Amino acid sequence: MAERPAVAIIGAGVVGSALAALLRQAGYPVAGVASRREASARALCRFASLEDGIVCAAPEAAARGRLVFVTTPDAAVADACAALAAARAFCRGACVVHCSGALPSTALLPARRACGATIASLHPCQSFAGAAEAVEGFAGTRCACEGDADAMPVVERVVADIGGVFVRIDTEAKTLYHAAAAVSSNYLVTLLDGALMLMEGAGVGRADALAMLLPLVRGTVRNVENLGVPDALTGPIARGDVATVERHLRDLAARAPALLPLYREAGRWCVRVGRAKGTLSEEDGARIEALLSEE
Repeated sequence: MAERPAVAIIGAGVVGSALAALLRQAGYPVAGVASRREASARALCRFASLEDGIVCAAPEAAARGRLVFVTTPDAAVADACAALAAARAFCRGACVVHCSGALPSTALLPARRACGATIASLHPCQSFAGAAEAVEGFAGTRCACEGDADAMPVVERVVADIGGVFVRIDTEAKTLYHAAAAVSSNYLVTLLDGALMLMEGAGVGRADALAMLLPLVRGTVRNVENLGVPDALTGPIARGDVATVERHLRDLAARAPALLPLYREAGRWCVRVGRAKGTLSEEDGARIEALLSEE
């Protein structure tokens, strides 16, 4: 097995801390850790069971790594990389990687231009509340990766070594990837907030409403896992129940008008999925679309 390259971590937040722990467990030598606050870098070392002596200034940390992870907040990635590149801190031929879901690898272009490094991004497609949860739940996580062709074998091996699954995406379409992640995770929470408001309108307290809806959500996710999309779709639109959709719209207009636009827009997309499943006829689909489009 080829020797694992020395690693530098620039940024000691949740992602940097979890990554440091996962890399150490996988046998990667972590040679340098830097953060805007020295206390954060030392906390990362304690969390990842690393020697405290590897904490240093960012240029020195970067120079110690053949594999450099820039794990600062998204808004600071480009500036941090540019400053390190201006200081010629990256080794020629080093692989410089960020872990932002929103930014493409091109945010790291100064490292390539000034130092001859290769650049890439590696984003675990998962929601983690903290570093400990990230390490514990990482196995099997799909990681969206893109960047220089020469960097991809390095990143692919890292992903495999720390227990993830490598998925290559297009650099030019990185924003679409991130939008997909936001829709599936953030919008789910938003939709549930709307559902809870509707439950409250029906006289159910928020705590009881959440307890009622969560099993439904979990069952839906299991159906998606087992059947996929669109086959997991159920409910009135999927079966062409025009009368029920009509009642929904009438009562929402009377009792919860603020949620009516959300219901209409989601419903129109639901018609598309129902048609793809094959359970919604063209006639019923057209009738439901007309109802959802009425103002």
